[in-house]
Amino acid sequence: MNGGGPVLVRGGPGTGKSTVAMYRVREFLNEFRSAGIDEPRILFTSYTHALAASSRVQLSRLLGTDSEAVTVQTTDSVIDALYEDVFGGRPNRVNDLGPWVILRSGRASGWRRRRSSSAARRPSRGLLRW
Repeated sequence: MNGGGPVLVRGGPGTGKSTVAMYRVREFLNEFRSAGIDEPRILFTSYTHALAASSRVQLSRLLGTDSEAVTVQTTDSVIDALYEDVFGGRPNRVNDLGPWVILRSGRASGWRRRRSSSAARRPSRGLLRW
């Protein structure tokens, strides 16, 4: 596990992607400690609350007391916390202008011209029109 830099782990459900990530966390902790970092901090993210809860348990088993150096959160909760730090409040996902800004920038870049003819015939879906 002496890989430097980012690693892409691909596979279907149940193939061990999260397990590989947890063992990499253990290696990072070992590397940080050997580099003289006494209290390393690692953020471990997942997409679902269930996977976050399961990861906490598994990391605790794998790392023992070192698991206290690892924060496990969903990606949504990390983004919400960053939003709150920057804008001073929690995002209102229904009324935020974010989708409209993205939609406008998509129109400005000519996304409609690049779509296939079958995509152009799709019915509208919610706020975003096909």
